[in-house]
Amino acid sequence: MRQSLLVEMANEYFSAGDFSKALTLFQRVLWDYRKEHWWQFLTPTLTTALKCAYLTADWQQYVTVGLELAGKQPIGISDEERTRILMNMIRVISGDPPEPESNCESRAMDEAVRLWQEAARKEPDQMDMQQSGEKFFVIPMKEMAGLVQCKAHFSQLAVKADSPVVLTVHLRSTAPFPIRFSKLSVFFNNEIYNQHCVIADGQSAVQDLSVGGSEVPAVSSADLYLVPGKVSNYTLMFLALPEDVNKQVEITSVSLDLGSVLSGRCAVLSWEGGGGDAGFEPFAEENEEWESLNIQPRTQIVPRDPLIDLELQHQQPALVGEFYAIQAVLRVKEAAPVRDTKLLLGLREPSSEATQGTFVCLDKPSPDSERRLKYVSIDLGSLDPGTEIRRLLFLKAEHSGMKTVAARVLYNVSVNVELLNSTVTCACMKETFSPVQIIPPFDISLKLATLKFETIERIYAGEPFLIMSDICCSSLSPIRIISSRFEVSSPVESPDGSLMSQIEEVVLQKNDVASECHCLLVPCNDSMPKAAAVGRYTIEWTRSDSTSDDFRVTTSLALPTVVIDMIPFWIDTSLPAYGSVSSPLPVKYTFHNRTQRVLEMKVGLDPSDACVLSGYKQANFRVLPHSSHSLTFNLLPLSPGDILLPRLRFGLARYTTAVPIDALVQRMVPSSIYVKVKICRHSLALIFLRMRFLFQPSNRLPS
Repeated sequence: MRQSLLVEMANEYFSAGDFSKALTLFQRVLWDYRKEHWWQFLTPTLTTALKCAYLTADWQQYVTVGLELAGKQPIGISDEERTRILMNMIRVISGDPPEPESNCESRAMDEAVRLWQEAARKEPDQMDMQQSGEKFFVIPMKEMAGLVQCKAHFSQLAVKADSPVVLTVHLRSTAPFPIRFSKLSVFFNNEIYNQHCVIADGQSAVQDLSVGGSEVPAVSSADLYLVPGKVSNYTLMFLALPEDVNKQVEITSVSLDLGSVLSGRCAVLSWEGGGGDAGFEPFAEENEEWESLNIQPRTQIVPRDPLIDLELQHQQPALVGEFYAIQAVLRVKEAAPVRDTKLLLGLREPSSEATQGTFVCLDKPSPDSERRLKYVSIDLGSLDPGTEIRRLLFLKAEHSGMKTVAARVLYNVSVNVELLNSTVTCACMKETFSPVQIIPPFDISLKLATLKFETIERIYAGEPFLIMSDICCSSLSPIRIISSRFEVSSPVESPDGSLMSQIEEVVLQKNDVASECHCLLVPCNDSMPKAAAVGRYTIEWTRSDSTSDDFRVTTSLALPTVVIDMIPFWIDTSLPAYGSVSSPLPVKYTFHNRTQRVLEMKVGLDPSDACVLSGYKQANFRVLPHSSHSLTFNLLPLSPGDILLPRLRFGLARYTTAVPIDALVQRMVPSSIYVKVKICRHSLALIFLRMRFLFQPSNRLPS
């Protein structure tokens, strides 16, 4: 609806002789007509707009509209009319007035002829800057289906730093006859390359294109004479700048100049990126060659391949805590000397969580060193071809797992580019990675036991216990244990005061086990803590084939923290082996006082769905030191099977314990009992008779 109103208004202005306003309104609806594919409205609107541009002597709009009408895309335009429009465009570009348009009023025609003649009399060398701008303008080809199509692409998706960047621009004309353009230009995201990708019509086929002082001869034709339907190809070459390595070079636009400011006027046809066909063409002319061409507006500049060998030599696996030796070997295979050589050795991802507790060092390892480096840098300076460098790196990891060691060499080298007959300086990098498996040298298991070698988790004051260690070797290389020691903490002590190593100078092969056992004791006194750390266990070891004390490793781990208990009471339970349904089940609890003071105890039973409790359910009583008191409860089971006994609730008044009393009580007393079904005498007699009948010889089944 809006476009229809604009067209009606434009036609009214055209009829009234106000051609400038009419042309302005026509320009607003042309884009919508193209976008909505209203071809039957586009052609007459373009024709009327061309008349308005002629009658106002607006050469820029005349060329813009004529570019679209002269191509093959508009519907209903004859070849003769297209030829006439294109000839008029060439006259306008050359600075001459065009031939009059048909079906225009005579008075308007006379005024138009006068305006065109005045514009043609202006000489380019007499124009000021403002007038020079009027002789030059850019036509965005993305907004129309003009008479020239463009596609540009790089020859490779990635170009090495010592190779020329090659791109090709393809042009195809849909004009009614051949047409010559004055200049082809390609623009990039780095403006330095713009000056080296220009083809001017009439130039030689070899141009001097240089970047950074290196001359690059172009191998493309400089003839910008486009024949209708024929694809013209133009190849351009240049060298990438060193600072663009690892960056993308991208085509921002391609421009094709029609005419020249020096000889008349200039219309610049501009395509964004690598060009391409307009998305709103009424129909596409079939051309297999053109359709097979792809657009590739960007390429990646990658570093030159280094001619240098870098290798990491080591024998896996590494052991936790040791200084693991890795040798880096560098061999120069370049034809020319390399400069500014730097070797980086270290962890692949220094800041990741996987490398926490892992560091490297050079030369002789120092266990007491405070510097924990993730990587080291070595300046090697200049190296001649054939040079071999070896450097020793030590890796120490405090945790097991897979670590990755990285080696990287950076250097500069002068390279001769044969195609360009020039020398360029390339920054090269070679990187190699080597996984290192870190495994523990041995597995240490520690446990506490009674004097009967029964494993315990808690200890009791005044009762000796054993601390036992088992060292199982998991290393492929033999391990030599230099010494070991137990360092106990107060209040834990050794009864005889001797904790000498029992595995000194023992060599362990894979899966061998070395064990130690020592007796310890926590004295019983009033200041006894509730828990105590037993101490630390330290082992000094090395690989058995090591000849230097510098590779001695100390492995230390904390002994378990134990809870020291003092239980003031004990409960014994007396009950039958099983019960019967609906039969009394007596349960007797005996409470013992283990302290030197009178204990006031509170006892009770919780209700249960599995049985009925008869008699009292709660009782309060006092127990003298080292005495006992018994309570008997009568239960009546209601169902057969394993049933839960009523939960015993026990408490001590005015007395606290380190361990929850309820947990101690539930550990001392049983929680369930088996209940059988009660059978009467008549049922028992009947079962007996049936079994006797079945086992008589005369009643047995034949075999």
